[in-house]
Amino acid sequence: MATTYMSLDLPTPSVTIGPDWSTQLNTALTTVDSHDHSSGKGQKIPTTGLNINADLTLNDNGLTSVKGVTLKNNTSDHATNITAYAKNGDFYFKDSAGNAVRITSGGALDLSGTGGITGDYTTTSAVAFYTDSVLSYFFQDSNTDPAILSYGTAEVGDGTVSLPSYSFTSDKDTGMYSGGTNILT
Repeated sequence: MATTYMSLDLPTPSVTIGPDWSTQLNTALTTVDSHDHSSGKGQKIPTTGLNINADLTLNDNGLTSVKGVTLKNNTSDHATNITAYAKNGDFYFKDSAGNAVRITSGGALDLSGTGGITGDYTTTSAVAFYTDSVLSYFFQDSNTDPAILSYGTAEVGDGTVSLPSYSFTSDKDTGMYSGGTNILT
């Protein structure tokens, strides 16, 4: 008689006698002793049968084919380095030095810690990007119009007649360049 989930060959009461009975029983118990719920070694455990109440170690294995990850919203930073977590509604990463790096702020990418471009990105779709084919940075407002730049002193290359330092999008060889020391051409 074979069992449903592990196909154990069990002795039939009042039918299997003698050494066959003990051999079948020993084989079945050895199989039960080595079962790990993988295919052919016991019934698969459903997620409702799991009670994970401590950190789960994956033994250097990756978590694959994940549909999504729901994070608990914490009120303090995570204690473990190299960890991604949620805190006060924002997404964080704790690096190997223990620095808590905020990735999002109020539903938008948090760029305030980069020391670079900041602003009201949560209320506008303005962008800054680089295009390698024309070796240029572009700053555009929410209508993709060129943005007005406001800055202090600017230092640019000298330029040439055919490729001036300051030029126009529609006419790259018209503009201003340095014709030499203290000479604007």
